[in-house]
Amino acid sequence: MISIRLKAQRHMLMAGFAFNLLLIVIFLISEYLLLHGGLLFKELHLGLLILLLFSLFTNMALRNLYIKTSSLEVFFLFLFLLSLTLESLRGLAALPHSLNAPLYIRNILSRSVYWGRVFGLLCLFTSSLYGVGLKYSNHSALVITLLFISLVLGSILPLDITAIQGELLYKLGDRKGYMFLSYTLGLLLIINFLAAAFIRSSKRFLIIALAGLLLLVGRELVFLSLQPLFFLPGLVLLVLGILIFSRQIGLFYLWV
Repeated sequence: MISIRLKAQRHMLMAGFAFNLLLIVIFLISEYLLLHGGLLFKELHLGLLILLLFSLFTNMALRNLYIKTSSLEVFFLFLFLLSLTLESLRGLAALPHSLNAPLYIRNILSRSVYWGRVFGLLCLFTSSLYGVGLKYSNHSALVITLLFISLVLGSILPLDITAIQGELLYKLGDRKGYMFLSYTLGLLLIINFLAAAFIRSSKRFLIIALAGLLLLVGRELVFLSLQPLFFLPGLVLLVLGILIFSRQIGLFYLWV
């Protein structure tokens, strides 16, 4: 009989899948509006659509792996990938200009993207904590806590509304503080996976640490620019990171 905890987590996975589909629909509608509004960012928007579809299909695959293993490392990896869907809001950031909508909408969209990035980092970091043996079992409360922390940080990040970055967002007013947070969490999660190799006596976590690094670098490249020079290598690193991470976790828990 499936425990209440597992049922709740599976409901969250299904909700994430539905949210991903919803963002794809919103993205396609916004693309239609932008095209008819005279703004043509076809190259940028194609990259965002690819990112949405990538998140959708990889989350479907991870859901099956999670059902087989009940691995919390996989569960929080799923949430990390779900946070990638918020990157699509970068395309919607062009709507206020195209449709003469209030500019504060771009402010909200920009903060939502940064919030999603912080949430994704926290989820990947939490995945590494379970890798080293974290025993906290109230996962719903933990996810809510991560959401709250991300929302707070996303709300207090200063934005320079006079400058637009290449990814169609308002520029960060305190980029150093944001990068410090990102690099610190990234370094800690790599250290956690390396420590897990010794704590759990499995060299597979050394490979998972490498996968975590690929995911971090891949996301940074995708965020840096959706031009092919940066986006395509970033997407390749994300794919490799997901394949290596999920494969090694599957081998560790299922011995297949």
